[in-house]
Amino acid sequence: MQFRLYILFLLLPVAAQCQQEKSRGFTAIGLMGSFDYTSRTLDFSSNNEWTKATRNKNETGHTGFTVHSQVRYKFNNRVYLEGGVGYANRSYKTKFEDLQWTPDDASLPMKSRTIYRFKYITLPLNINYGIYTHKKIRLFATAGIATNIFLAKRTKVHSSFANGSDSDYAFSKRAGYTTFSAMASGGVGIDYQIMKRFALRVEPYYQRTIRSITVDDDTKEYIYAFGLSTGMFYSF
Repeated sequence: MQFRLYILFLLLPVAAQCQQEKSRGFTAIGLMGSFDYTSRTLDFSSNNEWTKATRNKNETGHTGFTVHSQVRYKFNNRVYLEGGVGYANRSYKTKFEDLQWTPDDASLPMKSRTIYRFKYITLPLNINYGIYTHKKIRLFATAGIATNIFLAKRTKVHSSFANGSDSDYAFSKRAGYTTFSAMASGGVGIDYQIMKRFALRVEPYYQRTIRSITVDDDTKEYIYAFGLSTGMFYSF
């Protein structure tokens, strides 16, 4: 029900504006990229509360990034529908943990941490609503949903040794995670017309998965991200 209400909310400005203006059509293509701060929230069953508490104590957010192409469909001067395809890398990590060995062995690591990266093909679809336009500047609000296609979870263990050296061990897996997930997003931004057909976009945004990315109903996990997206649009 919440998901359906969210979609209805997205479509309301489209319906209202389309009744006022008739100008519409595919008007631009764009290329966007962003660096994100990403993390996760957990929703575990009562039997796994100790695991949840341990993970919340030891894990923290990490950097991620997204790149995607977009095509714009113009309903009128205020409302655009923007869709496309891209790649997303979401991650979080554990804090550094001191390691103790019995007996002491200088060849073994003194501390380590683990970085988890989730790789997706993403299909975003957003409603872009113009709030204010003046000369070359357009201020807008945006909201939407992206379908994520899971590629792999990459785990990297970073270890540090007493002699100052470091080592990394990495592996990937697919088992245990849903192939398809949905991520809701919202943000505000500015389009600046730098040339007749080219516009620069800067857009801070927030995203969060709507449903758990894991297949286990007792150990639900949701990814969220804060990011700053920048890119260029070319108008037809």
